[in-house]
Amino acid sequence: MKSVFNETLARLKQATPTHRIARTALQQQALMQRLQAAMAVQLQQRRQRLAVAGRALNTVSPLATLERGYAIVTRHRDGTVVRRAVTVQPGEQVEARLTEGLLLCTVDEVTGGR
Repeated sequence: MKSVFNETLARLKQATPTHRIARTALQQQALMQRLQAAMAVQLQQRRQRLAVAGRALNTVSPLATLERGYAIVTRHRDGTVVRRAVTVQPGEQVEARLTEGLLLCTVDEVTGGR
């Protein structure tokens, strides 16, 4: 009889709100840890994607082109980009934009191109 009473008492203790609250708090803590871990993984993955996109964008940037030693040449009179030498006449002024600074140049001769 005492054994049945002890078992019933044990089941009754497990059914109390205190026990349920404690169990729910443990579940919440475990879920919170899983959420934080998942967020950390997502954040790291997005940082990596952003870094890759940033590097890709930098490779096509006009500023990166200038860093490699090239210049962007524009007509002094209207600022249009010069893409072909034959579109410029001797005596015309052009601007060459460099990594640091700008050169104002006068064309002496045009060679090459179509």
